[in-house]
Amino acid sequence: MTIRRLLILGPLFYLVVFFLYPLTAILARSLNSDSFMGLGPFSALLTDSYYLERIWFTIWQATVSTLLTVAIGLPMAYLFAKHQFPGKTVLKAVSTIPFIMPTIVVAMGFLALVGPQGIVNSVLVGSFNLDAPPVRVTNTLVIIFMAHAFYNYSIVVRIVSTYWANLSPRLEESAAMLGAGRFETFVHVTLPLLLPAIVSSAVLAFAFAFTSFGAVLILGGPEFATLEVVTYE
Repeated sequence: MTIRRLLILGPLFYLVVFFLYPLTAILARSLNSDSFMGLGPFSALLTDSYYLERIWFTIWQATVSTLLTVAIGLPMAYLFAKHQFPGKTVLKAVSTIPFIMPTIVVAMGFLALVGPQGIVNSVLVGSFNLDAPPVRVTNTLVIIFMAHAFYNYSIVVRIVSTYWANLSPRLEESAAMLGAGRFETFVHVTLPLLLPAIVSSAVLAFAFAFTSFGAVLILGGPEFATLEVVTYE
């Protein structure tokens, strides 16, 4: 028992010194105010129109990014859940690569692909003898949404496809025997069963889009700064 207690002291010491103490110090500084319960800094923050705009922008861009991510991820989840084809395992593993890549790398990849000097614009300018790059999505919401969807769609694919593959086919077969078409079966039978998985993946995608830093900083510019970028600035 003594040896076990000594072994536990190491992790406890690490948590106290490197986690609890810094967290407590940050909270103490945040609440260090003469106002009621020390919430003065927060009230000042929430009454500033600039920060309110940044908070609202962060929320709605994360919402749109999540909807786009789910829209892209669901068809791929269906493909992996309901079909068998050569290379399926490898393709599913490859689809996870964007999520494990650093956001800075993803952002720079988008610039290399659709930036002013990117591959797409270089090919179009060279093919049609254009004077200026035709694809201009840098420093716009479009490229932010594209990057977030590309970065997070594998969350939807992984969670929903696994859940979908384990659903009993008898329910869909029963609906078909009762005269329901494929669309009706999906809407009234399959989709309600998939909702827990879809909501879970959407919440994770929203959290990552809400806290996005590198993609917004590099691709969006100061005009589209989120809370993470404002904190950095």
